[in-house]
Amino acid sequence: MDFVSAVDLKLAEEYKAHITSLAPSIGMQLRNATIDGFSSASESLLGIVLFFAESGPTLILWLAILFVPRAHALASLSAASRSGFSP
Repeated sequence: MDFVSAVDLKLAEEYKAHITSLAPSIGMQLRNATIDGFSSASESLLGIVLFFAESGPTLILWLAILFVPRAHALASLSAASRSGFSP
């Protein structure tokens, strides 16, 4: 017994262009820009706060190390000049 079979298959796809929607209205674009602006501003403010929270103690330490002795020396010189002594 000989079995002979044949399969003939044809596939076809038809493309139909979709109508594109119109661009968002000016009001919607303005609303989106305003929301993006406030979001960006709040992220920027948060970044500044986090910077000072992270780096603030180090900055205060260096300010104390560098400027407190200088301010003390200037105050001593000012007091000495008022009392009539010159260095």
